[in-house]
Amino acid sequence: FPLRAQSFDDVDVRFTLQNKNRDAYSFDNEYASRNGVSLTFKKPQGVQTANLVLNVKNNLWADQVLNEYFSKFGNKFDSWMAEQAQFPPEDLIQSILKGDLPLRVYLKKEGQWQKIEELYPVGSLALKEVLVPLNLSGMDADEIELKLETGFMFWDLDYAAIDFTTASPSQLFITHIAPRSALDTALQDQ
Repeated sequence: FPLRAQSFDDVDVRFTLQNKNRDAYSFDNEYASRNGVSLTFKKPQGVQTANLVLNVKNNLWADQVLNEYFSKFGNKFDSWMAEQAQFPPEDLIQSILKGDLPLRVYLKKEGQWQKIEELYPVGSLALKEVLVPLNLSGMDADEIELKLETGFMFWDLDYAAIDFTTASPSQLFITHIAPRSALDTALQDQ
């Protein structure tokens, strides 16, 4: 668990982030364009890698903002979506990353913040556990300083910890599962 967990507006959220209990921090400082949390963890001597463990989901506010945005297109929405489909996926991802929708993870090394991950939206219905590999090589400090940044109420952060037991990113693997079917709301196979 973090030694310290402080929101950018100086609220102590350590107790909130200690348990997976749906008592989440919502990055909800309405007076800031960017919201965030600073996390400090004890670093065992000689550790070179670790995994930041986060239990997160997107806030329903993000869904509401997106729905309001889409509603402004009115009867032009379908043609706008068709236009968007013509762009390469990489370009669309880059336009998302330019905004404040991703949850950005930074690690402080040698007094400088280094961005190590940008988490894409994971949905607002259920909390998801996310592992972010941390390269701690060259860090002599006995504490690990991290910060998480995002836009106003786009994410809920339920839990934050560091796992030193399965620290090597090479030990992690992805299993791709092919669904038997994927139907949209119009029962069309996707």
